Amino acid sequence: MGQVVSLSPQAHIQTFAVYLREHGFVLGLGELSAMIDVATRADISDSDQIRAFWRGIACSSQKQWHQFPDLFDAFWFAHRIKGKVKSSQ
Repeated sequence: MGQVVSLSPQAHIQTFAVYLREHGFVLGLGELSAMIDVATRADISDSDQIRAFWRGIACSSQKQWHQFPDLFDAFWFAHRIKGKVKSSQ
């Protein structure tokens, strides 16, 4: 039987950073570290709070600011999304 591998919270956040990079975001080690730090200090069950903090860390343009909520929801809550997030890279 195959083993099910569960990713650590840090690995999930790193995967999210890769996802954002695929959509044109420029995230380095500093931003990734800040996102992990926020996740360890904030109420992780409050996705609106995490979304707001991470949006301030990850976005470097107005376009990204507008894209971020949809990308966040598509990554973390894909089961809730009816359509696809469109990227205009």
